[in-house]
Amino acid sequence: MLPKIVALLFCFPLMGFSFLTEFNAKFDNSARIIISSEDLVGSQLTIGEKSTEVSFQDLAKHKSSSLDILIIRVSAGSHLVSLSKSDRILFKTRVILDTGQTRKLRVRQ
Repeated sequence: MLPKIVALLFCFPLMGFSFLTEFNAKFDNSARIIISSEDLVGSQLTIGEKSTEVSFQDLAKHKSSSLDILIIRVSAGSHLVSLSKSDRILFKTRVILDTGQTRKLRVRQ
């Protein structure tokens, strides 16, 4: 009889956490690409079909590094990444990412 009472006493706190099963969190289904280089401002970045010119406001704020750092959120999957400046391709590669994964790319100019 005593083990049954002890078991019930341990079960009551667990029943209080039953709300955790109904918690509907939205999971971020994205990955990140981090590109670093000596001079990214003014470069043309193309990921898949989307193309944009990199501005100073797009760069991440890193005081410890003398490199320009650009962090881009992308969906999980395969992406063709290319960086060009004044009609010269500086870097071109295919990146395959899973959910939550980060890939670092270093572009030397």
